[in-house]
Amino acid sequence: RCFILKIQYILNLEGGHGILHNNKHGGKTMLLWIKATPTTMPKNLEPVMATVVGKHGKDIMKDAVWDEAENKWGYVDTYDDEEYIAYLEEDFVVTHWMPYPAPADD
Repeated sequence: RCFILKIQYILNLEGGHGILHNNKHGGKTMLLWIKATPTTMPKNLEPVMATVVGKHGKDIMKDAVWDEAENKWGYVDTYDDEEYIAYLEEDFVVTHWMPYPAPADD
C-alpha cells in the first residue's frame, strides 16, 4: 500500500522543479526537490514528500520516511493500533524528496 499525493510542479527560474508555497510574509517561497543521495537524506523517520519511480512511472508519495537503521524508504502504518514502518518494495525507487512547508501563520 502506498499513499500518493498529486501536486502540480512549478518550474523555477533555474529550470528545477519545486512547489510554490505562500509564506508568512504574504509572498511566495519555492520549495525545491532534493536529490536522494547518501549525503542528502532527510532526518531519520521525518515525514517528507518523495518522488517515487515504479513500474508505472513517476508519482509523488506523501509522508514518506527514511529509516537510517534499515537504509530504506517507507511510510508509517498501523495494525491493531500499533505503528510500524512499511518499507517500499524494491521496484519503487525514491529519486527526490522535499520537506513539508511550515503551516500558514494567518
